[in-house]
Amino acid sequence: MGMHDSVNISLSIAIGAGTFCFLVYWFTAHSKGYERVLAKLIQPSHVDTYLPFFQKGLGVLLIGIIPGAIVWTFRPHFPGDYGIILDDVQSTTLWVCTVGVVLFCIPFFSARKDEMQAFYPQVRVSEWSVRLLALNALVWAVYLFAYEFLFRSFLLNSLLTSLDTVSAIVITTAISVSTHMPKGGIETFGTIPFSIMLCLAMIFTGSIWAGFIIHLVLALSNDYWALYFNPKMNLKRRFLLVNEN
Repeated sequence: MGMHDSVNISLSIAIGAGTFCFLVYWFTAHSKGYERVLAKLIQPSHVDTYLPFFQKGLGVLLIGIIPGAIVWTFRPHFPGDYGIILDDVQSTTLWVCTVGVVLFCIPFFSARKDEMQAFYPQVRVSEWSVRLLALNALVWAVYLFAYEFLFRSFLLNSLLTSLDTVSAIVITTAISVSTHMPKGGIETFGTIPFSIMLCLAMIFTGSIWAGFIIHLVLALSNDYWALYFNPKMNLKRRFLLVNEN
């Protein structure tokens, strides 16, 4: 087998496995069957309330651990050549401090909208404790690390081994955008520049850490700004000492 055939096989494995793993995750985690199985294992009320946590937990397995096992099998230099090791701390910090700060502020203006509050925070609890805030952040962090590994580490790096940079970014972005279609047009179209930016962060810093932190900042900002402005959720009086008179 020639070098060209080997590269094509590696590329096919990356695209095929990445797409398949995400499809299995999405249609399993959002199925009624998954909810019924969980209801038999834990209290049904916990499933109804904390379903997004269980969905993200399944996502960690299907889009993080399984693709990671595939990479480990076929690419012996993992994790170094897949951006898991943080090499360029200065560049990573620059990306996080510039892009991350902007993305933290943007949801402040959109979180007042009804459509934003209808989706975020994904855990629909009216009384939020410090423990729940921390757990929500932890679950998002683990899930998004798996997500960034699938798209910006496993998929993008595999594409870069045989395609030019623009083509690799376009394919990665196209697949990433397709996963956001169930969330509506605004978020789906917004994923286009966001995915391109995270791909560039991966390429320029040499690791997924900048993209992961930026993605986490955006996710938590969406959740917590929407939570703050939602009149049906109790956060202001307990944590922020807002004068409600």
